[in-house]
Amino acid sequence: GTESVVLKVTEAWVATGRRVVLAAPAHRLNHYDRIGLNAKVIRAPFLWPRKGWQRVLRGLQRSGRAPASFQQILLSWRLRQISRQHHCTVAFIPWLFDLPNMRLSLPYGALAMDLAWHHFPAGAYSPRPNEILDERFLRWLDHAATYFPISDATAKEIMHSFPECSTPMKIIPHGADLINRSRCSSPSQTPLFIYPAGFSVNK
Repeated sequence: GTESVVLKVTEAWVATGRRVVLAAPAHRLNHYDRIGLNAKVIRAPFLWPRKGWQRVLRGLQRSGRAPASFQQILLSWRLRQISRQHHCTVAFIPWLFDLPNMRLSLPYGALAMDLAWHHFPAGAYSPRPNEILDERFLRWLDHAATYFPISDATAKEIMHSFPECSTPMKIIPHGADLINRSRCSSPSQTPLFIYPAGFSVNK
């Protein structure tokens, strides 16, 4: 679902003549390429480059031995470097779940997919306590210029769970491009095959 949203958003931005930079881990960039990422989108790996003094920062990122707070600083620093290098003016965060709030120098909008950790047994969706996930999620929303729930239900749940959040929101229904598609055949003639994207408790 998240990958589909990222592809649709980048396609829409590219179509308007905007320059789009997709920052992600290298394996995620490869995945986006496999599922049809537009060639005009600039790929920017999260890891620091393998050159000069930046090799040291890359090594710290890859080792995973640095404290979490320092890893967060490294990633924030890398994202600021990417934004300066490509003259970015705004950022879009498509996945807030369990992601530490980074110190971004750009205004950003955030996609709010769901609050799934509220609906599954403790520890099943993430090893971290729900309180920590709530804190991270709210910190992202508090620093965002705006956020985009993917449904009315998600918007209502966020407002109910985080009444202190005053960030403006804009609901963008997930899968809205399917609404006006005509059916090729009647439901009785069409087999239904449901295949989850991953083997996890929420699917």
